[in-house]
Amino acid sequence: MAVTIILLSLTITALVARSNAAEKWSYQMGAANGPSNWGNLPGYATCSQGSAQTPINLQWSAATYRTYANNVTFSHGKSTFPFRIVNDGHSVAAFPVNASGVTLTGGPLGSATYRLYNVHIHFGGANATNSEHSFNGTRTVGEFHIVTYNSKFSDIGQAIASNEGNALAVVGTLFNARSTGTIDVGINGFVASAMNLTYSGDQVVDNLNFGQFFSDPDLRNYFAYSGSLTTPACSEVVQWIVVNRIHYVNTATIDSLLSLRTGINETSPGYPLAGNTRPLFPLNSRTLWRTFQIQSSSSSSTVIRKYYFAAYQAIWESTKLGLLWPAWPYSASASILAMLTSITSCLH
Repeated sequence: MAVTIILLSLTITALVARSNAAEKWSYQMGAANGPSNWGNLPGYATCSQGSAQTPINLQWSAATYRTYANNVTFSHGKSTFPFRIVNDGHSVAAFPVNASGVTLTGGPLGSATYRLYNVHIHFGGANATNSEHSFNGTRTVGEFHIVTYNSKFSDIGQAIASNEGNALAVVGTLFNARSTGTIDVGINGFVASAMNLTYSGDQVVDNLNFGQFFSDPDLRNYFAYSGSLTTPACSEVVQWIVVNRIHYVNTATIDSLLSLRTGINETSPGYPLAGNTRPLFPLNSRTLWRTFQIQSSSSSSTVIRKYYFAAYQAIWESTKLGLLWPAWPYSASASILAMLTSITSCLH
C-alpha cells in the first residue's frame, strides 16, 4: 500500500511539474506569460531587450547578395531513421532516437560542423498564417526548423549557455497548404506522424526520411543572418539559414494538428497548440544576406518585351501570308496586331 501511495505521489508530482513547465511561458497573445511579455518573466529579459532577435521579415530588397566558399551541406542527410516525435506543450518536435550522424556545415558556417538536435514546427491551420519569419511582409501557414548545435559543445545546453553568436545553426523553411498539386513529402510526413499527439507529453516513434526535408537547390538559395532562439530565453546564439522556397503540405494533413493541445490531459487540456508563433522583430544593425540573385523589374520587362515582339512578328508574317486562321476576317488580325503594338511600345 505504501509503495502504491509513493508511486501515485511521484506520478502526480511529475504531472504537476510538467504542467508548470508548460505554463511558465506561452504563445497566448495578450497573456501575462505570452510572447509580448516574455521579457518580463524571470530570466528572459533578452526576449525584450535583445537587439538581434528572431524572427524577422525577410525582405528581398533589403538583403545583400553574397556567395560562400562552400555550399551548405547535410552529411548523411539522405537516410531514413527513427525519430521520437513529441508534443512538448509548445510545438511538435522530432528527435533522432539514436546518434544519427547527421551534421551540417558550409555556407555561413564555414568549416565548422553542427550536430542535429531536432526538427520542429510552428504552425496554424490551412487558413492561418503562423510561420515565424515572413517573406516580403507575408507569413505562411507554418515553418519548420532543423536545429543543430556546434559540435565543439557536448550538448545543446552547453552550446546555448556559451552565449556565442554561432553556437547553434537553424535551417528554417516556410510552408503553405494546398489540397491539390505537388506537396513536399518530408514536412507532410512529419506532420502526419504527429496528428494523434493530442496532449503535452504524448509521443510516438516513427521513421522519417531526413533527406526529404530539403532539396539541393534549397541549400543553395537562402537567406542568412545572426539571430536568436524564438522561444525563451531568446538567447542570441543562432546562425539562421532560411530557405528561399515555400514548401507545401496537404490541407487535411496540417488541419489534423488543430486538435493538439498544450495541456497534459482531458481534465487539464490547456489551449490549442496551433498558433505557436512569435511577433516579428526589426533587423536593427544586422546584415541580412541572400545567396540568390533577384531579377530586376527592368530585366523582367526586357524578357516580356522579347516575347511580345516575337508574337507580334509571328502574327504579322502569318497575316501577310494568309496563314492566320483563314476563317478570321483580316480586321480581327489587324486588331490583334494593334494590341500587341501598343503593349510592346509600353515596354520600351
